[in-house]
Amino acid sequence: MLSRNLLVALSVALIAAPSSARPQSKETIKLNKPDAKSKTAPAMNSNNFGTVHFHTTVGSFKILGGGDSPAQGKLEVSFHGTLLVSGLKGKVTPSGNVRLEKDYKPQKKQVFFGTGKIVVEGSYNAVQFFGRDLEGVFTGFGAMRLYGEFDRKLETGEYWYEGKERRPWGTGGMTLLVPEPGAIDMKKEIKIKVVPSSKGAGTTEKTKGKG
Repeated sequence: MLSRNLLVALSVALIAAPSSARPQSKETIKLNKPDAKSKTAPAMNSNNFGTVHFHTTVGSFKILGGGDSPAQGKLEVSFHGTLLVSGLKGKVTPSGNVRLEKDYKPQKKQVFFGTGKIVVEGSYNAVQFFGRDLEGVFTGFGAMRLYGEFDRKLETGEYWYEGKERRPWGTGGMTLLVPEPGAIDMKKEIKIKVVPSSKGAGTTEKTKGKG
């Protein structure tokens, strides 16, 4: 069982550690940027939002933006564990036995712990969770990283986009984009041109034109 001290200590250590000591990811998450005005949340453009549902017995997740666009929207989660909110422009509403454990105002980070429910609304640099008995739904714009563990039934949990099939929550880590990426447009114009060869016989080469 995950103890209160362990969960809080993990979050505090993450915040207190100097940035040079933290792993530096070179990954750049590319998202379809929302309306430029949405950077000044809580005014948000819901036309760019998608919805994803998720649940797991033991696991963690992190929601973040892409490039210079922060994540934004409404996150509702019930759980037992620790939730860290970074760079929020909006509001957090805890209920049940969830309370604010640490408030790092210079870093604009808040750590919540307990058993109950939290609703996060607005824009934020990141929202990160670690714990158990998680049920949640995120309606907004951003990238979501999932990390799961096997429970007693050897299940890791599930996630699904609104109106879509359920998919397993993996243990090796995965990244979801919200809203769900659309199908790749394969209707591109293909032009064929003749490329003279050294022997005089022509060869063909495909080039992509604009769709």
